[in-house]
Amino acid sequence: MNTSASCFVAETSQPLTKEDGTFRYTNRFLTEVAPDPELVYLEWKAQIEAFRATGLPLHHLDSHHHVHGWPALQDVIVHLAEEYGTTFRALTTLDARRDLWVTERFSDAFYGEGVSANTLDAIQPGGSIEVMVHPADLDPVLPTVTSYLDERLIEKDLLTSYQRPGWWA
Repeated sequence: MNTSASCFVAETSQPLTKEDGTFRYTNRFLTEVAPDPELVYLEWKAQIEAFRATGLPLHHLDSHHHVHGWPALQDVIVHLAEEYGTTFRALTTLDARRDLWVTERFSDAFYGEGVSANTLDAIQPGGSIEVMVHPADLDPVLPTVTSYLDERLIEKDLLTSYQRPGWWA
C-alpha cells in the first residue's frame, strides 16, 4: 500500500493552525473551509507516532468532535487505519467502512439534554457499542477549555450510581 500523503488531493491550502500556532478548527469545523487532507494526514500521523513512542499499544483512532467523519477527511482516517492496521471510532458518516469501526455501534445520545438514566436504559442489546460520555471533576483548567462543565458533574454522578442492565459487559 502507498503510505505517502500524496494519495490525497488538496482542495484548499487552508493551514491547520492560526497565526498564534493554535489549531484552527473547533467544534464548529463543518462551517469552515476544509483543510488540506495531506496536511491533516501528516499531522495525524505525527500524533500517532508520538503516541506509539510511549510504548502503549495503539487500540484505535479517534478525533475530537468526530472530525474524522468530516467528508473532507474520511479518506485520511481510512488510510491511516489501514496503514497502522487498526480501527477508528464508529460514525454513520463512515458507514461504508464498518470493517474499520472499533465497535459495531456508536451513540452520542448521552450528552447535554440527553444525560439521564432513561437514555442509558434505552440502549438495546446487540453488538458492541461505544457510548460517548464526558464525566469529570472540575479543576481550574477545565473551565478554560470547555463550556460543558456542570453537565460533566451530572454525568459523573449518574454514571457512578447507575445500575446497569445485566446484559452489559
